[in-house]
Amino acid sequence: MFINFLCPAPEHVGSIFLGQRFIVESLALLKPGGYAFHTTEFTLSSIANTVDSGITVLWRKPDVEYLVHALQVLGYEVMPVDFNAGTEPYDQKIDVPPYTPNPHIKLQIGQHVSTSFGFIIKKPLDWVNKGPKDYHKCK
Repeated sequence: MFINFLCPAPEHVGSIFLGQRFIVESLALLKPGGYAFHTTEFTLSSIANTVDSGITVLWRKPDVEYLVHALQVLGYEVMPVDFNAGTEPYDQKIDVPPYTPNPHIKLQIGQHVSTSFGFIIKKPLDWVNKGPKDYHKCK
């Protein structure tokens, strides 16, 4: 089994679109039966407004759902995603600039509260690419 762990990267490639493309293209490195683990910054503040280009972008729920669907159309297995923001006391603390050196789960980035979001993707043992080379054509 082969494991590809990239953390963090998709939020630092210039846009959400490029981050999605980065994840899809990184899966070519996987052998059949291998897993990829990706994390990215995720906004908890909105499903519409976000930082969608620049040095750090904030993915939204629809961005994640789109990529999960596209990966499934392409033939990958995607472990169930969990959008629960948590209810524990440490889930309620939001670090604000200037950020403290203390561990934190949530950050204030501009007008958004963000956290890390993870994907687990498996390339099936019987891998056959089932979709178009351009994943944005997946419907």
